[in-house]
This record gives sequence, structure tokens and C-alpha cells, in this order.
Amino acid sequence: MYQTRPDDYAAFRCLAGACPQTCCAAWEIVVDPDAQDAYLRLQHPLAAKLRRVLRVDSEGDTYFAQTDGRCPFLCADGLCELQRTLGEQSLCRTCRDFPRWEVLLCDRVERGLSPACPEAARRLLARTAPLRFVSAPLPDDGYVPGARERRLTAAVTAVRDRVFALLVRPGHTAEENLAAALDFARAAQRLLDRHRIAALAAGKVPAVPADVAAEPMAPAALAAAFASPEPLDARWPELLRRVAALPACPPPRMTAVQQTCLAQAIVWRHGMDALDDRDVVFPVQYAAATLRLLACLAAVSDCTDAQLVVLVTREVENDPEALSRLCVGLQIEPKMNAQEACDDEKM
Repeated sequence: MYQTRPDDYAAFRCLAGACPQTCCAAWEIVVDPDAQDAYLRLQHPLAAKLRRVLRVDSEGDTYFAQTDGRCPFLCADGLCELQRTLGEQSLCRTCRDFPRWEVLLCDRVERGLSPACPEAARRLLARTAPLRFVSAPLPDDGYVPGARERRLTAAVTAVRDRVFALLVRPGHTAEENLAAALDFARAAQRLLDRHRIAALAAGKVPAVPADVAAEPMAPAALAAAFASPEPLDARWPELLRRVAALPACPPPRMTAVQQTCLAQAIVWRHGMDALDDRDVVFPVQYAAATLRLLACLAAVSDCTDAQLVVLVTREVENDPEALSRLCVGLQIEPKMNAQEACDDEKM
């Protein structure tokens, strides 16, 4: 068992009250069961307030009812009343972990930072070289994955590793590398749809047919794909309207390294989602579409690149259904039909 994370993961520090855009406002703060139990048992003057603001949504999740769009424990100085009064251990898992995320796989734990956090976004765009991923051993948790899980994990990992290698090819622009990664992901998807798991794990992915590659999305299509029925930021619909009015996507304002790092961060966060949804194309297409949208947003707003990265990431990553909507909006390539799948070997 081991953990893998970006090389600068441990260097992240929350800005707390100095943060230019607090994570304690605008979105729903879900309270995990352990924290909820602790709050309900609490013997402290804050206990009454805690119990008063706890709510349960339609999906059964417990959350803090907001006051004017802000967490009820967010103080005027940008600090948390709970942490200030009861210590960091009193925070629910959402508040304690963000912007850190963690995924448990059959043989490892993967960790990263969400660029929905202004400081994480700033650090990502301040890099002078692409992300590197480092590993370290962890105590064995006793879990023994089955053969099928091991094979699929190995296959999806091999696909993502190849995507990462393509994203950092020397002598090519960031856009060319993303296009190559997307072509590879489409070819890998054809094997995955045919259950060619062993071939994927071995890296035996044939070149994608020339007629499969799609043209990059136009501004209007990008705006439609990223639209949200319940935007977090009141500026979002107007910004997307301005993007849709552009005749074409402008050249990127971000540097090649910045584009590469953001693409890596997106693929790192979502590349292993294919273990559940069997879709290795979407993470790469999400990264490519995000970079094109950011170039468009830079042309129609006065926000900095870091501010735009935070804005886009929050709108997409905050809503559990947003990624599914985006997947449809980006017109992901259809899966192989049943007859085609039967023509190839099964896993």
C-alpha cells in the first residue's frame, strides 16, 4: 500500500482570514456523520447554535443552513467560530480537508488539491514546471482486492499514465499535447468498450482512426456545456453569455506550463473515475474544454487567470450532477454497441 500525490501537495497552507475568496460561503457545507454525532452530543455554549443550524437535504445529507449565503460560523474576520472556539478537531470533514481530496484505490491512496481554492489555484499557476507525482509507502490496511479490480485498476492507470506522458511532450505546444492525449484516450476507450483490459494494461492501444477526432468546441457550445441551472456565482450566466457571443476562441492567455499544470490537475483528479463510469475520454476532454473556456473568459472579463480557474472549478466541481451534465454537453464519443463489444475478447 502506498500514497501518491503531487510534488507540492505538502507545501499547501490555508490562507484562513487572508483568503480572497472564502470557501465558507456560496456552497453547501456537508457535515459528515461523525461530526454530526459530536455536535449533537456537545456540551458547550455553541451547542445550541450548532443544533439550530443543522439541516438535512432531499438526499439525506446533513449541512449547515447558510446566513446570507455564508456559513453561520464564518466570522467577520474570515475565520471560523468553531475552530477558534473548539479547535481544529471540531471541524467537519468537509472543512477540515478542503481543498485536499483523497481517493482510495485497490493498491494505493491518491491525494491532490482542488483549484477551487484560490491559494491552490495560485500555487498551481505559479509553477515553473509541470506537476510531478511522488509516492511513499503506507501501512497495509488489510484490504485484498479481487482479480477483476486489480486488472481494471492496472488498465485505467496505464491509460492515465500515457495521457500524462503526452501532456508533457517536449517540443509541442500545450494545445498539441492535449489534442494528442485526447486522440489517445479515444483509442483507449474503444478498447475499454470492447473489454480489452489486458491490452490496455499492456499499453497496446492502436492509433485512433482519423475520422474519429473531433473539432474543438466553439465558444457558444462551450458556454452551453458549462451552463449551470443553479450557478454559485451570480456572474456566471452573464460571463457565459459573453463567451457565447465570441466569434471564435481566442489564443490562450495562460502560459504553456500553466495550461499543462491545470490539465494535469484535472486528469489527476478524474482520471481514475473510469473505474466506475468506464469513461477514459471525459477527463481529457474536460481538461481541453476548460482551457478553451478559460481563454474565452479571459477575453470577456477583467478577472485574473487564478480567479477564473477558481470560478470555473467551483461551478463544475461543486454540484454532484455538474460533471454528468458536462459530460453530455461536451458530446463525449458514444460507447461501442453490444454487437461490437461481443466481437472482441471479454475481460
